[in-house]
Amino acid sequence: MRASVLARAAALTAAFAVAGLVTAAPALAHDELTGSSPAAGATVTALPGRVVLRFEEPPDAQGIRMKVIGPGGRAVNATGPRLSGSTVSERIRPSKQRGDYVIRFRIISDDGHPVSGTIRFTVAAVAPAVVPPVKNPPPAASTGSSSTNTWIAVGAALIVLAAGAAAAASLHRRRALIAPLEPVPSPEPERVRVPS
Repeated sequence: MRASVLARAAALTAAFAVAGLVTAAPALAHDELTGSSPAAGATVTALPGRVVLRFEEPPDAQGIRMKVIGPGGRAVNATGPRLSGSTVSERIRPSKQRGDYVIRFRIISDDGHPVSGTIRFTVAAVAPAVVPPVKNPPPAASTGSSSTNTWIAVGAALIVLAAGAAAAASLHRRRALIAPLEPVPSPEPERVRVPS
């Protein structure tokens, strides 16, 4: 009976550990870019007064870097990046120059890992025909650590499962080896005769 209690405790511990790892896996992910203005791949008729990047979580204010590069490779930033919640914006110097522009950014996510990416947009004299909006793809992280962290979490979950299964199997084997003890009949108490 004690072995079955221990086996249940081991299985319950393993289940809670796996549940903790599964629910913690999203926390291992880094901030992702959820949108921008102008949008990635957009064509606009005039250079906007500022560019805006929106993230899932507010990034670390000290780790924000943003550069807007216009045609000819010249930076068109007018100020430094500004953080408001999970939105980072940068004012741009006015220009009538047409062509391709690139927003390069790097932030430090709330978990301390760097995330960087680029967004390209075009300034053209006439906007092209209406095209369905394209959702910004997540930026390529400067390191592959987001997917690495996911694999680490999966590996840890498998180790915990294997340990729980090994503990349960060990307890099951022990229980099978120890035959249940049959109760030993107790001897009848001797009757003591008291002389009368």
